[in-house]
Amino acid sequence: MTTGVAAALHTAGVSLTMQGETIPLAGFAQMTFIGAVLGGIIVAVLNRHSSEPRRRFLQTAVVLTTLSCVPSIAFPSAAAPSWRWSSTHLVAAAIIVPVLARQAHDRALPVPNRTSDKEHTMPQYLISVWHDDEYDLDFTTPDRNGSARRSVR
Repeated sequence: MTTGVAAALHTAGVSLTMQGETIPLAGFAQMTFIGAVLGGIIVAVLNRHSSEPRRRFLQTAVVLTTLSCVPSIAFPSAAAPSWRWSSTHLVAAAIIVPVLARQAHDRALPVPNRTSDKEHTMPQYLISVWHDDEYDLDFTTPDRNGSARRSVR
């Protein structure tokens, strides 16, 4: 797509020269591919190390796309006004960023385990401490918490 934009700019009479050398149309495709690969690496790193990789990737993509437009805006040449060079960056970002953002998977927070053994044995102990009745604890039964029998006086 960026190659198509560059071809349309060239057809419209915009010179595709940079520092006196003509940029081949295939160069636009190659640089777009390199940008997509780097974006994929960023997504992979964020998926591994961030709790919100999609949000972080979108923030990073906006910053990097903006930075990629700075040179053409700050130093426009007479042959190619800044908005025309920046348009190729924006077209590439409009295609690549949504595709890569779908690959960024936000992690769900782990659900705490509420069924630990300590939580099940403590109430039986508290029953015997808080009540005046005596309780005999039998931990030989197959259930994991033991059983409590009230002693009869």
